[in-house]
Amino acid sequence: MTHQHDSRRGLCIVLLCVLLIDSCDLLRLTPLTVADWRPGDGFHEAADARVSITFSSEPDRASAEDSFSLACDGDSVSGRFEWDGTVMDFVPHCPLISNAKYSIAVGVEARTPRGFSMERAFEARFTTRPEFSRPWVLYTSPVNSGCLDMPDGCVEVHFSEALDAATYRDSLSLVPSIMGDWSLDGAGSTAIFRPRESWRHGLAYRLDISPELMDTCGNSMGQGYATGFLAGLDSEPPVIISAAAVNRDGLEVMALELDDPDDSMVTVNHNVETAWLLCLHFSEPVKLRTLASLLVCEGGPALILESTAEASDQAVFHFERRPPYGSCIAVLMRPGVEDVGGNATVEEFLLRITMDGSGSESPRFIGIRMPLAPGTAAIEDRQLVQFSLDKPFETLAMTGEPEGYPIGVPTMVTLELYVDIAMGAALDRFAIMQAFGITATNGALEFQPLLVEQGGFESVPAYAPWSSCAVARVSGRFTNHANSGVVTISLASGFGDSLGNTAAMPQCLPLLK
Repeated sequence: MTHQHDSRRGLCIVLLCVLLIDSCDLLRLTPLTVADWRPGDGFHEAADARVSITFSSEPDRASAEDSFSLACDGDSVSGRFEWDGTVMDFVPHCPLISNAKYSIAVGVEARTPRGFSMERAFEARFTTRPEFSRPWVLYTSPVNSGCLDMPDGCVEVHFSEALDAATYRDSLSLVPSIMGDWSLDGAGSTAIFRPRESWRHGLAYRLDISPELMDTCGNSMGQGYATGFLAGLDSEPPVIISAAAVNRDGLEVMALELDDPDDSMVTVNHNVETAWLLCLHFSEPVKLRTLASLLVCEGGPALILESTAEASDQAVFHFERRPPYGSCIAVLMRPGVEDVGGNATVEEFLLRITMDGSGSESPRFIGIRMPLAPGTAAIEDRQLVQFSLDKPFETLAMTGEPEGYPIGVPTMVTLELYVDIAMGAALDRFAIMQAFGITATNGALEFQPLLVEQGGFESVPAYAPWSSCAVARVSGRFTNHANSGVVTISLASGFGDSLGNTAAMPQCLPLLK
């Protein structure tokens, strides 16, 4: 009995030891995590920042080191590791730098000595950049469109904060170029240009500032800045040098001649397109707001200034709406247009233009061609007949024969529409569908348009006298009635071509049935 009792007690001791060992292993199954890290979120001085990772338990050091990374502005940072229990310190080979963003990562490859890895990767960030606001221009001297009255005067640009002294010069440029030196004031927030040659009297200069210009923390402006000034005191009033027509691409396409008030001739510029713009050139930059207020357009829509600068030696205007084709317009500039020095024009100028360019002619309805026997199989047997706008009230002989237009029976028919359009334009079939119509008095007939197509009849040449016109086919249902009446074929006002040229008035062709 004693022997059996001792055996049982020994077995219990063995089982207790096994359970204790297994419970320790269960504890070791707890996932490895990052319990803490340094230097922590936010801003830290580069010299004081210590980079370390504290694990929840002592890891396999080799896997922890392999899974760790530190990046500076996206570039990997190399270094060595130091350990103190669960704390892994990372010592960069080169010291941390100021004005940079750092990111720390520990991958899931980090594991415990028994091979249990992290459940999720760890990522954190900190910065050695004290602020992130962008610099901007407070003001310039001279002011924009101002004058630099000294031949060796300095240009100053005042910024909202100190600039990066090593790179700011690369972001500043003067046009036209001039020999000189840029420097910063004591606070580093004002850039000063001192010329080594005299400014060219009466010349307009432009200062461009690149969006890449940076402050001391590496923050860039983000958008460019431009300002301009005139060198020397100016006492000469500006004068208009020339005028030109400009197309929608901004290219000057025609020089326009001014009407000289001192001669006895009236100078008119022809072949001007209604879609063109007007460009005026001056001897020097003028304040565009004074120009816009003193420019008057007679005989046409108002002129709208397109240029957005405060001052310029040229100004581009467009018409508030397209002038009618053939309209005669007089553009008058009254005295008083000021330059940047305050000098004003003393003479008025007059520009006369006629909007009669070959690409602006309004669509002109010429006539139609239609079959009197639409029921025949061959188109050459359909008795095609034409009606012209210059011959109104001709007879439309619509018979009630089965091959013609049976009384009360909707008959499918296609007619040709001839239109004289501007050079370079084409017919717009949707515009035709909206504008085309056939009406009749006394209930003589009805017409329902169904389809508009480009081009004339197939297998039949165009009507010779109108062969230079654009042509479209209009298909629909004619319903002939026994009554007589006036049949009117029309294109409504506002009918336009592909270039946007429109007919101001309705165009009608009356016929007798």
